[in-house]
Formats: sequence, structure tokens, C-alpha cells
Amino acid sequence: MSAAPLPADQAAVFAEVDAGQARLSDILQGAVAGGHMDAVLLRARNSRERLAGILARGVVTICGGVLPRAQIAAELGVARVSIISFDDWVAGRARCDLLLVNHHAFFQRAECMGALARAAAEPGFVSAIQFRDHHHLYRRNLELAALADFVFPGHPYKHEYLRAANMNILAVIPMCVGQWPDAMMVRLFRENAEANRSDALYGGYGFYPRYRARTAFIDVIGRDIPGSRVVQWRPGMEGSYLSLSQEDRFRDWLGHKVSAVVNTDFCIPNRIFDALAAGQIPLVPHGLSHLETVIPAEHQRDLPVLRYSDFDIASLRDAYARALAAYDREGAAGAARRHGYALRFHTLADRAQRMLRELRRVADQAG
Repeated sequence: MSAAPLPADQAAVFAEVDAGQARLSDILQGAVAGGHMDAVLLRARNSRERLAGILARGVVTICGGVLPRAQIAAELGVARVSIISFDDWVAGRARCDLLLVNHHAFFQRAECMGALARAAAEPGFVSAIQFRDHHHLYRRNLELAALADFVFPGHPYKHEYLRAANMNILAVIPMCVGQWPDAMMVRLFRENAEANRSDALYGGYGFYPRYRARTAFIDVIGRDIPGSRVVQWRPGMEGSYLSLSQEDRFRDWLGHKVSAVVNTDFCIPNRIFDALAAGQIPLVPHGLSHLETVIPAEHQRDLPVLRYSDFDIASLRDAYARALAAYDREGAAGAARRHGYALRFHTLADRAQRMLRELRRVADQAG
């Protein structure tokens, strides 16, 4: 018995997706552009061998890594580590054996891409970069992946295409609290632990009109939920969150009980962890189905992290009411528990440690 025909619009969408995936598969398997993929595979092997050689020396100069030198050395299995600053590396004032950073600077400053291109030609250099926007900006991510030795995807989906530029796609390193140093968060949280918080629903967003459902839903939240502080910063907006100092941005988060996460795609964004670090209860759409791989379901229940139906204002309103009630039941004690959870499991230090361990695994297997 044959299946019923698809509606015309649905059939067209399915055909386009199928063709795109088939084309990507052909490229990655070398069915087309085979010479290109041969070169990609060779470069990946050379990168693994260089990494093994660098760690075998026992003395490593690293740019990035966040952690103390002794901890970096222990994670890499080397005797001694020196650390240089990213700005010194970009300017050519210092060189390193291992670059361990995220992608942001390379998309924001052209000189960073130039520095990476120069360093990539050095025989004793290896770069490992966490990609956070690979679920969009595809061409720019491919260009960066073509220069990097190792890629750590930030999301568990939409990273397969990067293999067209780099076959060293390593473990997914998820998002985390990324705006503030740990010590600053601890200090400011303690200073504001007993301060009153606003019931207003919180959340500031960049303006991405290409994502029409997201753009429209944020506007609906602002219109339909009284007192909402969920806003997207359109061009020309003055006095926004973006004008605040780093400390004042965290104080702004600390002044609210509940924040809304509105998905651009299906990525797990930093703002979930920022909310927890500030003691807030985040409201997260069900469409972020990978969240359980980063924050287990039992932790979501205990913190809590509350879910709502994607782009559904009634569902969000219900989750918001439940979150306010949950916050008020526990008050400062619940906020402190969420803050401690974020700082224990979801900081840049944790993510750097994971990347270092993965690099050591690769080096051990290549050696």
C-alpha cells in the first residue's frame, strides 16, 4: 500500500532537504571533489601527529586555556606550561605551541584570522578552537575550520558539514557561563544575596530579523506579559544592556527571578547558564531537546529549569507563573543552589578542562 502523497509545499521542502543532505554526504565521502577530501584527510593526520610531538616534548607554551598552569600541565600530561596572552599572540609579540580558544575573536577581528593563517604554517604549532555559531554562518565557519587543526563543536547538531574543511571534529563542548569571571560572579552574588528581585520576566536579545518566528515571539512577550523586560535590541536603541559595564550586566541579571530563553535555532545558549549563575529560574522551550545531555533531567527538576512549548505565549505565561511561585517558595536559598550549580559544572574552566583532556586523548592515540 503506497503512502498518501505529501502536500505540495511539504514535498518541496522535503525534496530540498534531501538533496542538500545527499550532496553533503557525497562531498564528505569524496564522491565529488575527491582530491579536496584527500587533502583534508592528510592535513588532519598531520595535525594529530604535530599535537603528539608537541606534548611529547614535555614543555608547552599555550595561548588560552583559562586554567592555572599546573592544572593545564596535569591535563596535558606535560612537565611545564607557559601561558601567553591572546593579544600578544595576534600581534606577533609572542608565539605558542598550542592555541586553545573559542571562535568569537576570529569573526570579530580580521587580524585574528591573519595571525592564525601565519601560525598554521609553522611546523610546531597546533590550534584547537571551540566553535559556537556553527549552526549558522556556515561559510565563515568553514573558512575558520580550514585553518584550525582541531574543532570542538559547541552544539550536538549541524557540525557534520565542517568535515568538508577539517576531519578533526572532536567532542562537543557545550555552552556555559561566558560573560563573567568566576571570582566576579561569586563576589557580586554574595553582595546581592539578600537584595530584593523583580518579578518582571527577564531577557535581552540581539535583533536577528532573519529568524522571523523568534523575532515575532519576543515582540509578543513584550506586548502580552505585563511588565516584561524581554526585549530585542534593534539598531539605534540607547541605554540598553549592551552599554553596561561587565559588573553591572551581572547585577542586572541578579535583579530578576525568572528569565525566558527564546530559541534562534535548536542550540543550547549561554543564557541558560547565565540565568542559573545569577540564581534565576530559566524558562526553556521544549525544542531544545539536547538540553538533557548537558543538564540532566533530574537536575532540571531540582534546580528547577522549567520548559514551555516553542513560540506559545500561553505555555510561556504558565511556566512563568510556576517559576515565580517556585522562586518565592525557596527565595535566597534556591537562588544560591542554582548559582552554585552553574559555577560547579558550567563555567569556562570546566569547558577548558574538557578540551584539554580530549586533546591529550587524541595525542595518546596518535603517538
